Amino acid sequence: MRKPKKVNVHVRMSEEVWEKTRIMIDEMGFTNSGFFEMVCKQMIKAETSPLGNLIEDILKDLFEHKTASKKGKK
Repeated sequence: MRKPKKVNVHVRMSEEVWEKTRIMIDEMGFTNSGFFEMVCKQMIKAETSPLGNLIEDILKDLFEHKTASKKGKK
């Protein structure tokens, strides 16, 4: 299976927002890149999806990631 091409992205944000975001990223078991990519994908979906579907997709992605990371720790 061919891996998709990755690009490097540099983001600037306020220190306060980053500190709070880092806590969430750590609690959910994401890498910084994985979290940012998941959020971007959901924002792209938001262009064409109703709000209910968008929230459901976000929660499903978070749950699946959390479940997969717990399986990997065993």
